[in-house]
Amino acid sequence: MKMKPLLPKAGVLAAAIFIASCSNNSDRTLQKPTLNVNDLSTELDPGNDFYRYVNKSWMDANPMPDDKSRFGWFDILLEQNRENLKAIFTEVTTGEVKHGTVAQKIGDFYNSGMDTLAIEKEGLSKLTFLLDKVDALKSSDDVIELCGLLQSYQLVPLFAYYVSADEKNSKMNIAGLWQTGLGLPDRDYYLEDDENSEEIRKAYATFLTSIFTLSGDNDKTAEQKASDVLTFEKGLAKASYTRLQNRDPHLTYNKIDGTQLSKTYSSINWDAFFRGMSQPVPAEINVSQTAYVEYVGETLNSTSINTWKNYLESLIIRSFTSYLPKAYTDASFELYGKTIQGRSEMEPRWKRVQGVTSSALGEAVGQLFVERHFPEEAKTKMVNLVENLRVGFSQRIEKLEWMSTDTKVKAQDKLAAIKVKVGYPNKWRDYSTLEVKPDSYLENVLASNQFDFAFSMSFPIIPFILLTHLNLLPKLVYSPQTGKAYTKDNSSSMDPHSRSSLSLDYKS
Repeated sequence: MKMKPLLPKAGVLAAAIFIASCSNNSDRTLQKPTLNVNDLSTELDPGNDFYRYVNKSWMDANPMPDDKSRFGWFDILLEQNRENLKAIFTEVTTGEVKHGTVAQKIGDFYNSGMDTLAIEKEGLSKLTFLLDKVDALKSSDDVIELCGLLQSYQLVPLFAYYVSADEKNSKMNIAGLWQTGLGLPDRDYYLEDDENSEEIRKAYATFLTSIFTLSGDNDKTAEQKASDVLTFEKGLAKASYTRLQNRDPHLTYNKIDGTQLSKTYSSINWDAFFRGMSQPVPAEINVSQTAYVEYVGETLNSTSINTWKNYLESLIIRSFTSYLPKAYTDASFELYGKTIQGRSEMEPRWKRVQGVTSSALGEAVGQLFVERHFPEEAKTKMVNLVENLRVGFSQRIEKLEWMSTDTKVKAQDKLAAIKVKVGYPNKWRDYSTLEVKPDSYLENVLASNQFDFAFSMSFPIIPFILLTHLNLLPKLVYSPQTGKAYTKDNSSSMDPHSRSSLSLDYKS
């Protein structure tokens, strides 16, 4: 079983130390202590277990909820935000709203997810158009074209196609490929021989058998298909790069011309792949895991069509279990919730559907959230605070005795290049072309996935400075109602957003 971590005060302490270190000496006498010594577990030896020495009292006072796999200050903040969102969702789902507004889309999306009777009646019917394509596969070219089509629904068999900043020239965007396709969270679950990994593999086989059975196969056929999928994915896992390898920026940077894909990885019909996505072959592309893509090319032609059918059928169904009838959702929770994450209970349905709706309509929900909980003056205050920090950093750079004049110039340039994103974007995302219906949860999810994929493909692979002038910069990674703070190394961004969180964004 995976252990469930408690995540109490470490981040808060780090933030307090960071802010205190940025203050000048004259201000420190005015600050109240952020650490209460009575919270320390002095009966423990900090030299043996400093984590529990600092956090045990908090952990004892805040036991792990049964529906959580981790619990800390951010999770408490998340629960507070959920209650705030619950009031907003109640308003848009019970009151009168105008068709086509973000309120209508949010209300219909949420209501469709709460209509369990309709979901049970619908079954797999909304996935039939994809499952029929799986059943019709006849060749490796058919397989790779279908893999391209699935990308447009944000399903990622074999590898994911995306657009992001060029790691070695962040002034440019570039297309990329990244290894994916596994049903378990990491390659090691397929390959390690420890008891925990073996337990997870057995649970995964049970899960696969369940979804095949629920979808109409008899027990024997379902078990055979599950075994086939597990063997196939184990091959992908062996070829996949390890987490350590994926942290190597040099190993995972392999930029080539788009026209070279068919020559370098000739076993893959790239024209069919991009045709399936309805995307052009990019001028340049970074192939992050070259050996893995080579393996995919080999296995495309050496794997039987029946195995491909079993694998893609399982991938489609397992990717949507949260939006299918209860039996599918329960089977998924047994594997991912209980066995892997260590949770004993599923979150209430309203929280799960609220999360899906908030993710699918992130900035739409964000607009309503901001109106009620993050006024413009609060954003202005935070922006001013960050700009004051920038001034403070600039002054400190100039006073550094160990830094050369030339280095100080570079440091100041980098500091000035940081783009701060606080709370919500200056221009909201347009959801007018996303159709949301009140009668099908899964259909709304599929439409949202297509909408988001098209959005992610809409950022041209052109110089970053031109994106800036055209106001085509990507939006916040997280929506305003999400409690999160992050930095983006390859786009020089920092985002502390919503009233729960800050994002910085710089281009060097």
